[in-house]
Order: sequence, then C-alpha cells, then structure tokens
Amino acid sequence: MLDQNFIINTDRLRKSKELKVKVNFKASSDFLKLEETEVNFGETVEVQGEVYIVDDQLIIHFDVYATVVSACSVCNGSAQAEIRIKSLYHAEDLNEVKGPYFDFGAVLREEIILEVPRFIECNQGKCPERELIKPYLVEN
Repeated sequence: MLDQNFIINTDRLRKSKELKVKVNFKASSDFLKLEETEVNFGETVEVQGEVYIVDDQLIIHFDVYATVVSACSVCNGSAQAEIRIKSLYHAEDLNEVKGPYFDFGAVLREEIILEVPRFIECNQGKCPERELIKPYLVEN
C-alpha cells in the first residue's frame, strides 16, 4: 500500500507551471527498513520542502530529518545519530512518470540510507570507553 505522504499529483503541477506545492509531514520510518539488523531508524522521518516543475522536470527540494540507531563503534553499546539532509534536490523527467502521480518514497529512502554514518559513537561522540582504547589508537 502506498503512503499518501510520498505521492505527488503531477497533473496538478503540469496544469500550472508556476505552482509550487509545499510538503511538510512526519512519516513512519517503516519505509526505511533495511535487511541489516545492526542499523535501525527512529520512529519518524520529517520532511519539509516543496515540489515544482521546471521545463519537463519534476523538481523535489526537501530538508529531511531522521534518527539512526546502531552499535557504538567504540564500546558496541547502543548509539544514536541524527541524519539531517539540507537542500536535497531530485529531478525526475516527467516523460518517465507513468500516470498522474509520482511516488518519491524510494528516492527519499535511498537518500536517507546514503547518509547513514559508517561509524556512530555513543554520548554524542564521547564514548566513556574511548580512554581505555586510546593507547591502541594511532594518531595522524
């Protein structure tokens, strides 16, 4: 079943090329499910921005906020990091959009997953166990 938050009515935008549709919602992070069990997301993903048409391109311009939970890279405990994507732009060729609607859920999912940090450290990057491993770290 499609999440209505991710649906853009392209017919409405095609009729009025000057129209900019504001987008502002919080959606369940269920659409971000990964096969890896080590990475989880917070309950919601927040999206703010606008959608409009330029020439034959559907332009999506968003700010995206999400939370990712994974193992701390130092102590292996639970660690949380914020994902903030400022000014995400995506252009979709209108000739490729089949039907009157475009579902941007897959585009959004890909962009968020690409922003997941490779290493997350608990306590906002100040893991208490860092001092224990400090003698074994090589400083550049």
